[in-house]
Amino acid sequence: MGRTQWPPVAPMKRTKLPGWAREIGGSRWKEASTGLSVPVDRPFVEEAERVMAFSPFVGASVKGFPSLFEELLSGGALFRSYHRGEAHRRLAESVDTGLEERAFLSALRKWRIREMVRIAWRDLSLRAGLLETMEDASATARAALDHVITYYGRRLGQDHGLPLDGSGRAMELVVIGMGKLGAGELNFSSDIDLVFAYPSKGTTTGEREMTAQEFFSLLSRAVVKALGEKGPEGNVFRVDTRLRPFGDSGPIVSSFEAMEEYYLVHGREWERYALVKASAVAGDTEAGGRLLQTLHPFVYRRYLDYSAFDSLRNMKQMILDQLAAKGMAENIKLGPGGIRDVEFVVQVFQLLYGGRNRALAVPSLYGALKELGKRGILDEGVCRELARAYSFLRLVENRLQEYEDRQTHSLPKERERLDLLALSMGFDSADHFMRQLRFHRDVIKKQFDYLFAREEEGETKGNFLSYWRGGIGAEELATRMEEEGCDEAGQFPRLLDAYQQDRSFQAMGAQGKALVEELLPMLEQEITKAPHCFKALSRTIKVLSSVGRRTCYLSLLKENPSALGNLVNLCGRCPWIADLVARHPVILDELIDPGQ
Repeated sequence: MGRTQWPPVAPMKRTKLPGWAREIGGSRWKEASTGLSVPVDRPFVEEAERVMAFSPFVGASVKGFPSLFEELLSGGALFRSYHRGEAHRRLAESVDTGLEERAFLSALRKWRIREMVRIAWRDLSLRAGLLETMEDASATARAALDHVITYYGRRLGQDHGLPLDGSGRAMELVVIGMGKLGAGELNFSSDIDLVFAYPSKGTTTGEREMTAQEFFSLLSRAVVKALGEKGPEGNVFRVDTRLRPFGDSGPIVSSFEAMEEYYLVHGREWERYALVKASAVAGDTEAGGRLLQTLHPFVYRRYLDYSAFDSLRNMKQMILDQLAAKGMAENIKLGPGGIRDVEFVVQVFQLLYGGRNRALAVPSLYGALKELGKRGILDEGVCRELARAYSFLRLVENRLQEYEDRQTHSLPKERERLDLLALSMGFDSADHFMRQLRFHRDVIKKQFDYLFAREEEGETKGNFLSYWRGGIGAEELATRMEEEGCDEAGQFPRLLDAYQQDRSFQAMGAQGKALVEELLPMLEQEITKAPHCFKALSRTIKVLSSVGRRTCYLSLLKENPSALGNLVNLCGRCPWIADLVARHPVILDELIDPGQ
């Protein structure tokens, strides 16, 4: 995208606090800083009042853990960006892995408070931009994971020895981060989605020998408990492991071989979507990278994969149904035109083209969106609009969560809270803020609806489908198709019957059969336009039978009416083309472009 900024994040305006907001911030700062050695110059005090007005969490943390805040001031960490790896280094300096467990966990939670105060302060004072805030939140989670793995891995090793594979090589736990952690774009008060794995079967070396599965199961559970368990200082990170193979009913950790088998045999469409953002975030990240490379063909198909549209469309509808039941349509993450809609738009193109274009197979939404525009898959202007709208919503998300260090995506109902949120976003009024929020959500919703909207019932003819479902008889179908000008219309019922009874159709799963039913009205429209209706239908059905259980091709035709039209037209004109496509269905990809 040339020399223009990417991603296009608009700079925030430092809106002057009105008297009532300055009074709130000043009162909190005075209460929190009493007795502390803090700067007293006016610019710093105004910055502190601003942060305190927008985040009671920061105020309570400074008051409750004054030494942690003084460390941030004396070390200068409050006023500068972290270097790569600095979060890991600071954690190692702050929390000794030789401590007994209770002291270790207490020190870890205090370290987390210090780091989150730093992140919130820098964001709310506009010292850090959105990208830095997300990177720092992600780095904090990764550092905590590595530190906890080291601590509990060492304790388990003392009792049971080190886990070795069949060749005698030592193995480490592999932690795959999913969602925004995997992308390095974590929000302020997020839980972290994790999948645990280890390279291969084996046993430990100690006298109290156990299998590698047993060792890594104990270690994984210890990590989840240590991070999620609340103490007087709160917790470190809420952990969600439900995205692992078989979900809650599956083992908490799996060998690489078991994971490969699971996705090969049991992998579902939504799991492909979940793995788009996956990356190795802790433990043996090199081995984790190898695992994800092995799973790459499951996530990204070599052919153009139009099944992704239906899968994500159905997922979105389930979310909307749940939100409607809870009265949460204005949720900025899950509601219409929300954060999740941008992710759906970007990730459907990643699933669609990622198998042919490795540059799209990246966890970062911003990285994928930039690549989509660069390669002309999405209009560059659309990509910039989506990136700008997404950044606005992600900033709102952080500002909501920094208020009380609580995971929320709902706008405050109290007027004062909404006014404070608007001020934190650089707006002088809640009304101005809400207009801009609606503008960005409308941009997102427009693109989402353009890609995922279903055709309204009644837009396509339904004679084929009515006959297929038993709504009309053979004679009625023949009469109707004859009225449409089709030659040999009396043979149409026989062709449809033969396809419905064909072994390839009978072997399809529920998804494939549903796709066929969705295709029938579209097929009927194209047949009525073909030069030789009977030949076109007969030969097209032959192609559909050859596709069999590879429903990706049915999805391709359904999502690309022009490809279906080209197929029917060619089948009507030339039998050898129908035979060629039947033998090599990959040719269907080329039918999308009429110039081919």
